[in-house]
Amino acid sequence: MLLVSAMGARPAMANDVTSGYTFIGCTGGSVTIGASNLDPAKQYYFLPTIDVSCVDPATGATTTAAVWNPTPAPLSTGSNTGTGTTGFAWRFGQSGNTLSGVCAVETATASLTSNPAQVFPLTMYQPITGTLVCGPAPPACTATTSVSSNFNGTAIPGSDYIWFNAHFKASGIPKTGAVVTFTNSTITLNGQTLPVPNATITFSPSVTCLSTTFDPNAGPHGTFFTTSPLGGSDEIFLTGLAYKVPSTFTSKNQPAPAWSGQFSSNAPGVSMQWQWGAAVYSQFSTDYNAVNPLAGHGNACVAGGGDHAGTPESLYKSYVVGGATGGGGSNWTGSWSGTSSVTPACH
Repeated sequence: MLLVSAMGARPAMANDVTSGYTFIGCTGGSVTIGASNLDPAKQYYFLPTIDVSCVDPATGATTTAAVWNPTPAPLSTGSNTGTGTTGFAWRFGQSGNTLSGVCAVETATASLTSNPAQVFPLTMYQPITGTLVCGPAPPACTATTSVSSNFNGTAIPGSDYIWFNAHFKASGIPKTGAVVTFTNSTITLNGQTLPVPNATITFSPSVTCLSTTFDPNAGPHGTFFTTSPLGGSDEIFLTGLAYKVPSTFTSKNQPAPAWSGQFSSNAPGVSMQWQWGAAVYSQFSTDYNAVNPLAGHGNACVAGGGDHAGTPESLYKSYVVGGATGGGGSNWTGSWSGTSSVTPACH
């Protein structure tokens, strides 16, 4: 991954720098500038200064990882006649300043000088968005969890569907974002172990609302992919399972259903609080994109009013009936289980 910074174009003047770009990698990078109306009789020097700050993913400590301020080298203007536009490209290595951690460019400035000296400042846009992950992969932070909840006494007819749906809220998301996953998820119901689709939730500083899509080909049972702003929501959709009820199903004298899984985070210090519900539908679908579960409570990209995360914002919404942990009516997700708090440990 590269970090990219750019200086916007400005009106051309005599001997003027008109644009500037820097591409920063873990072991080096490049700077390219555009200039107009340069004097072909002069030799020009390009002097960049780039400061990069990195965060240790294991400890969260911030350090200034590298400052590039090399000895200037002469750059030829080539066939420039003094009236056209000339571009200069400068590439550099780390010279021992290998980056490590999750890094961001703090400042990127440069000047163009000639002999005799003439200075033309070049200022890159700040702050530069995006991050650069260098060195070893961030630590794997994982935790297993399980939550049980009793069904109510309402009978569930065979061929109806139980919509199991889970949501969570997160704290400790760093300003650069994080990725939370929920894998190896199963529901234990009436002696059966039901596999549940995986979940990947990406918290991004560039996202303003919550959205969810389902990829049936990602993972052994498909994966729900959700994007979220850094602030998330009090309910972020996690994952769900549509279970078609067999004709022999009964919830009487059965152990409470238990939902288990493994949370992971690519950033240390992230905590989750999660819970689940189960609503019964007389008609439903295992095409989860058609089900269209609401990605968040009050902060979703699609209209959902005050609906809870996991509500099927589709035609199936009208087929909800009582049963499982729900009472029908407008209880489209079922009533919530107790809450489990999880902070993945980093290894």
